Amino acid sequence: MVVHVGPNDLYMVSGYLQYSDRIDPYLKQLGFVLNSLRGKRVIVVIDSNAHSPMWHCERRQYTGRGAEAEHRRQQMEGFITGRGLTLHNRENQPATFAGAPGESNIDLTLSTRGVEVSDWRVLEEASVSDHRLIVFRVDDAERAATCAEPIEEPVRFRDRGVDWDEFKRVVQVRIGRIRWGAPAAKVAGSLTDVIIRSARECLGLIKLRSYYRYGWWNEELDRMRGMTAKEEDLAESESEGRGLRSECAIGLP
Repeated sequence: MVVHVGPNDLYMVSGYLQYSDRIDPYLKQLGFVLNSLRGKRVIVVIDSNAHSPMWHCERRQYTGRGAEAEHRRQQMEGFITGRGLTLHNRENQPATFAGAPGESNIDLTLSTRGVEVSDWRVLEEASVSDHRLIVFRVDDAERAATCAEPIEEPVRFRDRGVDWDEFKRVVQVRIGRIRWGAPAAKVAGSLTDVIIRSARECLGLIKLRSYYRYGWWNEELDRMRGMTAKEEDLAESESEGRGLRSECAIGLP
């Protein structure tokens, strides 16, 4: 679903990750959807049927539940951090699900970078469903759109003529601010963010042009490839011409 927020589009994606199924195919499909919306502003709302301290579940809900429950937790956490998504679920809110099995936080609100979500809340009495109503605001749409980081083209960091000592210093300073007692997935996400932010600031980015498929590829090789392709096409055309003349000659009485 596409929502017009201010002058820009906001893509809303919803999903239900069936508990009795393996979570991997669902995450793979969700990954395909996000790939197709790369560079867009996207909010994802899903029933994950997974428990984790990342989205404020109780410890008893994500420990000692068996290998499959642990697998779902790890895969969901890894998907969020690996994709660089922002998780908007807040602590000290009513549980998102309340049914016969009990209450838990299994409904997640995620977004890509550049989407400003605020006032995320769970309303207890607003729905007759066992999934409670989740409401939030999308703020500052125009500024958020300009801050979004389109990743249509692959990029790499500069590694020549850079100040590696400064990069090392910045990384060390920022690593010291990480809460190492937090859940492993959160620590991994924080560490990844430190390295990427520091590399952007200290090293800078190189945009890979279409012909830079590999580090050693350059414009001269691209030109030579084009010439070779033309010569191959010409040789193929001449070969087809000779074959046609031979067929005509064979057909003469």
